[in-house]
Amino acid sequence: MEVLLIQDFPQLGFVGEQMNVKNGYARNYLIPRGIAIEASSCNAKEMQHRLAMVNARKAKKKAEATELLGKIQQVSLEFKLKFAEEGKSFGSVSVKDIYNALLEKGFEVDRKQLVLSEPIKSVGDYEVAIKLHSEVTAKVAIKVIAEKVAEPKAKQTRKPRHNNKAKENVAESAEEIADNSSNVEAEDKE
Repeated sequence: MEVLLIQDFPQLGFVGEQMNVKNGYARNYLIPRGIAIEASSCNAKEMQHRLAMVNARKAKKKAEATELLGKIQQVSLEFKLKFAEEGKSFGSVSVKDIYNALLEKGFEVDRKQLVLSEPIKSVGDYEVAIKLHSEVTAKVAIKVIAEKVAEPKAKQTRKPRHNNKAKENVAESAEEIADNSSNVEAEDKE
């Protein structure tokens, strides 16, 4: 089924694009949620009017994306990863980390627009793509710096805990036994 997207939908396309999708997907998901309309609808004039509105919105969004492109490409993000002496990293730089860093710098982008094939787990300079629009993709410079993890402290040997009450009870029992045995010996001598 041919549908015309009336909202940005990153998994499928952006405003104004005509897409061919399965009938059930269009009728059960895209059309009821107002993401798309049927491209072969009966009212051709309404379709042309909507298409003109969609194209105007698309042009506006492209202009906004181009403006954001100039600003966002000037940004450089820096992340610190902890590494052990063997060179093994503890953690990684993920889409969520990049998204949060961009928010801190004042850039509001959708996390789904960030294109990162796999999390970054090593030191170096990287470029991450941000799909701002179907025709506009920004590249953000990312620098990953190593932060050494402190050497683990030598394991301290713990002194065994002694139960002082148990020792006292044993000592009292031993004294009682000694007293009783001396009393028994004294009685035997008499």
